[in-house]
Amino acid sequence: MLLSHITESENNMVKQQFDIGTYFTIKYYADKHSKTITRRAKWTEDCLVGTHKVHKYPYIKYFDVDANGIRCASKSWEILEVRK
Repeated sequence: MLLSHITESENNMVKQQFDIGTYFTIKYYADKHSKTITRRAKWTEDCLVGTHKVHKYPYIKYFDVDANGIRCASKSWEILEVRK
């Protein structure tokens, strides 16, 4: 499933966005950096879209290609580009 922009309500219905191995660019506001950031990402078997159990906001776990590790975007994000 390809979504160019995902809202909170849509996010709750999505279980997996991409096939394993799909590369994409994700943009979201990062509290840690106090600004909007853009990251190159890859969908792996560790990635998922879910809802926080306590606070009930949506989140996406993705593999950050440049940082070589799993990262998380929460509440809202935008998928800018998808490539195989």
